[in-house]
Amino acid sequence: MGTPAAGYGTGMTLSMLTWNCGERPDAWDVAARDGLDVVLLQRAPVSSPPAGWRLVSWAPSGPWGTALAVRDGVDADPVPLAPLDAAKSGQLGVSLSGSLAVALLRLPGEEPLHVASAYATWEGSLDGRWGYPDAAAHRVVSDLSALVGENEHRLVAAGDWNVTREGAEPYWQARYDGVFTRLDALGLALVGPFGPGGATIPTYKEQDGSGARQLDFVLASRSLAGHVRTGVVEDMPWSADHRAVTIELGWSPPACSASASRG
Repeated sequence: MGTPAAGYGTGMTLSMLTWNCGERPDAWDVAARDGLDVVLLQRAPVSSPPAGWRLVSWAPSGPWGTALAVRDGVDADPVPLAPLDAAKSGQLGVSLSGSLAVALLRLPGEEPLHVASAYATWEGSLDGRWGYPDAAAHRVVSDLSALVGENEHRLVAAGDWNVTREGAEPYWQARYDGVFTRLDALGLALVGPFGPGGATIPTYKEQDGSGARQLDFVLASRSLAGHVRTGVVEDMPWSADHRAVTIELGWSPPACSASASRG
């Protein structure tokens, strides 16, 4: 696994990155950086990660997909996916193609951990006059429900949720808040990335320069939340409109005392 981070003593860390790469042809080469263990991509091109990496889970949707890759040496198995109405025992039913890629990671000295790359696409109204992202986000939450139980889950779910924590018009913000309320009810804590004082931090910018907001979030089971640090990648290029987010899980023997990063 990765080098221990400050505040985690001599324990193990798992270093991850999540990014809506906007179908960049060079996405894997840009994202699979030294020091990382896991890369989660949304709107990933149909291509393979570079040498030294293994594609574990791939969920296609037309010319792009949602993906999860691990570097060589990381013990990970794909969680079998199937369309929701056709899923059998042992398969994770997925409501929308390309919305989830999921793997089970086995970590030395730790219980296995599910990791999910999540993407909530926009959908259109019946008359085609307006769009909305929260329905797809709710579908992702519903699908993740198969991986959680009361106090019995170890899950990190990260990606482009296409909803905001604050700043939208009141009607839409109330709808978006419902997504976070459901995630919280499942026992998944929002762990970032955060700006100073826990504020939102822009991870998305309009291509015409008209504004920026946070659409990319990391959620973790409450049993893991205190072990997580998150941040945005300052030295990595944006895709057309998104920036990458780092996720670091750390453990110090016998237990991690660090709290989730708020900056």
